[in-house]
Amino acid sequence: MQGDFFLTTWFFEGMKWVYYNIAGSHIVITIVICTILLKLITVFSDIKSRQYSMKMAVVQPEIQRIQKKYKDNPKKAQEEQSKLMKREGVSMLGGCLPMLVMMPLFFCFIAAFRFWGHEQMVRVLLELSETGHSTLFDSFRFLWVANIWQPDNGTVSVVMNAQTFLANAEIPKLLFFQQNPAALEAFKNLGFIIADPQNIPAEAIAKYNELVAPLIAQYQGYSNGWFILPVLSAGVNFLSQWILSKSQPATPNNNSKMMLYLFPAMSFFFCLSANAAFAVYWVMSGLTTLATQLILNKKFPRPVVEVEK
Repeated sequence: MQGDFFLTTWFFEGMKWVYYNIAGSHIVITIVICTILLKLITVFSDIKSRQYSMKMAVVQPEIQRIQKKYKDNPKKAQEEQSKLMKREGVSMLGGCLPMLVMMPLFFCFIAAFRFWGHEQMVRVLLELSETGHSTLFDSFRFLWVANIWQPDNGTVSVVMNAQTFLANAEIPKLLFFQQNPAALEAFKNLGFIIADPQNIPAEAIAKYNELVAPLIAQYQGYSNGWFILPVLSAGVNFLSQWILSKSQPATPNNNSKMMLYLFPAMSFFFCLSANAAFAVYWVMSGLTTLATQLILNKKFPRPVVEVEK
């Protein structure tokens, strides 16, 4: 868990550095830059996975002959299969490298964007308490999404409600407060550092609602999105998985059919509840993965393998 937190913090601080120093404080440009940089790093695992897949295709007929020869002796079949795979330099887990790399990154990025969204809302509340209006909140709009730090979801409000925000135990632990003690003191004075998230004082809820009232009035009657980013994420990931399945050798152990539906469905539901900033990242990540698959298909064409029925 400590390692996951460190990685999440590293991503969070890295994206913020790009945001302020390269992207001109533009969140979408930051996401595009970070997605491309991350893909340049993880593309090596994609290449390695494709090479393993090609090797597996070559040894598959021999594996089937071993299984047929020793069908009455599973232990011997397993031993011979292990010897063959060791001799040929292949591994059953080789094709899983991209998933083994991407899954930890997936959850770390969800957490990193969640922390960033919390920090931005803290900044908005402090700005509202000082001036009565927030220019920062106006920068949260992205195309059809009014607040990129809320989900692109037609059932979600533009401004996070008081109970959801104040009950979040992550707020007092934000690095923003560690780096800005004056902001922490101001936030405490507003009554927003809650000791017991299960028992939020009515005064804190009233103060929160008072501060965000101008924002709520500005978006009265609006929801935060139209479900477009979750659908795009699922569609892009489905297309990427479909192209990947077409490039994989036809073997009895190929699990690409399951991933064809599982990963897009997971992407849809996560993007439905995560903030739109993460959904933008995940759509961009899917597009870069799709482009990578198309390039690798040219570089490593699917081998023709005779599979015994």
